[in-house]
Amino acid sequence: MSEQDRIAASTDASYRPTEPGAPPGGAARPDDGDEYRTMALVAWALLLAGLVTFIAGVAAVVVAYVKRGDAPTPWRSHYDATIRMFWIWFLLTLIGTPLIWLFGLGFIVLAVATVWTAVVGVGGLMRAAENRPAA
Repeated sequence: MSEQDRIAASTDASYRPTEPGAPPGGAARPDDGDEYRTMALVAWALLLAGLVTFIAGVAAVVVAYVKRGDAPTPWRSHYDATIRMFWIWFLLTLIGTPLIWLFGLGFIVLAVATVWTAVVGVGGLMRAAENRPAA
């Protein structure tokens, strides 16, 4: 860190040191976490939309699998949670659908799957919007 960077860092809490190749004068540059945050929000929103159209849920899990490999830890937790919730929802749907024929028990399983996925999805969406890791 240069002497100029040290002085600027001690007087300005929002100061970021200049990286080689960066524009001089501390010009604004996008935050590295913005892409991961946006894609986490997209994955959660797609998971919630998947409750209505199955293909959106599939899109959510594809986005999560693609982005989680290089994501920093807080955002990786969102992708992992989206993937986990998709597979739980999918499994409960697979179990509940044939059970509809057995005294309507499948409706209970499908209702639980839908409500649980909605609650977890909204919670994940809110946590991602607040820049907090998934629970």
